[in-house]
Amino acid sequence: MKRLYFLVITILFSTSAFADNASIKKANSQIGIQFISTDVDYKEFGGQLGAPAGLLDTEKASINGFGINLSVMKDFILGNDYFKFDFTHNKGRTNYVGSYIGSNAGYGSVKSTSGASLIDFDFRFGKGYEISNNIMLTPYLEIGRHEWDRGVNAGENYKNEYLGIGVMPQYSPFDKLVLSASALVGRTFSSNIDVKADASNLLFNASLGTSTIYKVGASIDYAFSESIHGSIGADFTNFKYGISDPVPLDNNFYYAFEPGSKTKYSTLRVGIGYSF
Repeated sequence: MKRLYFLVITILFSTSAFADNASIKKANSQIGIQFISTDVDYKEFGGQLGAPAGLLDTEKASINGFGINLSVMKDFILGNDYFKFDFTHNKGRTNYVGSYIGSNAGYGSVKSTSGASLIDFDFRFGKGYEISNNIMLTPYLEIGRHEWDRGVNAGENYKNEYLGIGVMPQYSPFDKLVLSASALVGRTFSSNIDVKADASNLLFNASLGTSTIYKVGASIDYAFSESIHGSIGADFTNFKYGISDPVPLDNNFYYAFEPGSKTKYSTLRVGIGYSF
């Protein structure tokens, strides 16, 4: 048992236990641009502060956009140091289903479309461990920011940051082809909403608390040449916004609040990159 334990520790913490994963390292060191399509699945729930129980409203649609990413895997500090910066922007229209405020008709009595803009940044830092000559495992720390400009009513803007830990296993079955997966669990923070009264005035601003965030993904990278790579992948993100505190409006005559919600994003990516 002691020998087995020593072997596991050696594999995890030695950067030179096995041969170099050349194809994986090349795939992890490139700058690229991607076409992306994100499926939005947003649900708001009542049952608190006088709001009717159950589903209040939903927004669903697939909206398109682009992504820019830069990743590097080199021997800087620990060996096989991994850095990645990712930016994405989607813009389109979503399908809204809800109800009028104060109406007894309930969910589904109002159907419309609204504009939507999604902007995301994230940064990863990790270290790659060479499990064999064609398998690499990279634990990483990720910090990111999400913003959703929601076009309902006069407009609403949701923002949050998050911090999480993840792991990225990669496998190269043959030269030039790299299969990657990733899984992250973390926590949102600085979640906030701005609700507009009209195009130029803010109705209220409120905090939406924190929640657990989950992200998983998978991708395929193929090197068409020494420098030109093509890729296809999918990412899935799941998190919540908490209910806000009531905000006094109109000289405290009445109050407004943001209900709790669940958000799921499913993103398909197709891209081209330059490896260095």
